[in-house]
Amino acid sequence: MITRLILSWLLFLLLGQLGIAQPATNSPHRNQLQLSLGYHHNQSQDLVYSPMIYRGGSATALGLTYRRSTAKGLHQFRAAFDQTEVTSTDLISFEVGPQTRTRIPSQALYVSAAYGYAHNIISNNRLELFLGALLEARIHLTGYEFGVSDDDGYMIANTLNPWLRGTYQWSEKAQLEAEVYLPLLAWVSRPDYAIVDNEAIQHDGSDLSYLYPNGELTSWNAYRAINVSLFYNWRFSPGFQAGIGYRMDLQQMKNPLPINVLKSQVDLGFSFFF
Repeated sequence: MITRLILSWLLFLLLGQLGIAQPATNSPHRNQLQLSLGYHHNQSQDLVYSPMIYRGGSATALGLTYRRSTAKGLHQFRAAFDQTEVTSTDLISFEVGPQTRTRIPSQALYVSAAYGYAHNIISNNRLELFLGALLEARIHLTGYEFGVSDDDGYMIANTLNPWLRGTYQWSEKAQLEAEVYLPLLAWVSRPDYAIVDNEAIQHDGSDLSYLYPNGELTSWNAYRAINVSLFYNWRFSPGFQAGIGYRMDLQQMKNPLPINVLKSQVDLGFSFFF
């Protein structure tokens, strides 16, 4: 399995280098920088911590995407961040000695970074279709508030994904844009317990330096995910376009106990071409 992963990485990097070496396209604008802002809804259930389903949403979804077109393909880098309060029930109050306390909402945090290269397989006046591979690193953290105690849950995933992306020129100024990817291989780190064990307390270095080595290489049977996005864009000028879109990100992991995380968001996107 490790050998297959190394070979996949080498093939992916080789495709990327071949793409970089291609001559420029006929378009005067080969680079695109896109800023997206939006509202996202987070729903998760982690049986390591609780059978309850935690839900919440906020307008804090941020994304930054850079694309570079070549004669034969497309390079893309994207970074994303969002954070929200999540709850499983209405806020409740309880007695602790002579004091009355109210349980505060839990917190969910999501950070991701991805780089992909895709080869142009269809290109005409209306449709462009790209097929390639995408590497993504993402971290999903949930701070569970259980009243007088709290626990931190996490799922860290580094994935190698087949990637399909397409654009359709609806009119002179209107364009539809869609992409989908799902993991072929993944390195995933998850907590084994709902408490912090002695090894975690006593380890040296930062938290990530402990969490990453304690992950495992998984395939589709253990870790499943899919990411889908659809955008409608309007070109205001040769150097600027704006659009509205929908993104859906689903992650599922079986071990040590099942976890399901579903993110849905509506974005406003602003793109600059140069």
